[in-house]
Amino acid sequence: MSIVLIDLKDRIITDDGTVVVKHDFLVKKALSGEAFTNYIAVEDKDISLYNRRKGMKGGKHSIELWEDDGEIAGVPESCYDWNIPEPYYSMDIEDYIITKFEEKGLQGDEYEDRLSQELIEIDKRDMIMFIRCAIYMVDVFRKKKVVWGVGRGSSCASLVLYILDVNRVDPVKYDIPITEFFKRG
Repeated sequence: MSIVLIDLKDRIITDDGTVVVKHDFLVKKALSGEAFTNYIAVEDKDISLYNRRKGMKGGKHSIELWEDDGEIAGVPESCYDWNIPEPYYSMDIEDYIITKFEEKGLQGDEYEDRLSQELIEIDKRDMIMFIRCAIYMVDVFRKKKVVWGVGRGSSCASLVLYILDVNRVDPVKYDIPITEFFKRG
């Protein structure tokens, strides 16, 4: 166990030379949208066990957060806030998706049933803010003329993400099961 030698405003320096950034610093950095560069995540027994269970090989997958009193902190509620502007933050997702669905000219019971299933799953899994963020990202990409790929991974199994142009793979046309995107776990 390291001993705190110097306690600065945004970081702690320990006796073994380790610099640990404080909880508030990381939260502010994350919410500002700045990149996390030059940070090394800590490794411990619990992280290693989790990584082995998930089949992760090597690398570190967590950052130790310290409160101002030196206690290790959990993830604060503010980390669950999505840093996206209006009107995206409060838009009616269902209306927006249905409008885009109609604009794409998708027709038939298979499409309508799949869309209905996905909208139910998105709501049930509390993914509304993720979808709002995806809409915002696609709009930013278009505005800045960023080119993105055809699709990747399980996102190609989502009709909603296809409708929103996150990917360009029609999961109904290619018979990709909805369970590839909405995995149980």
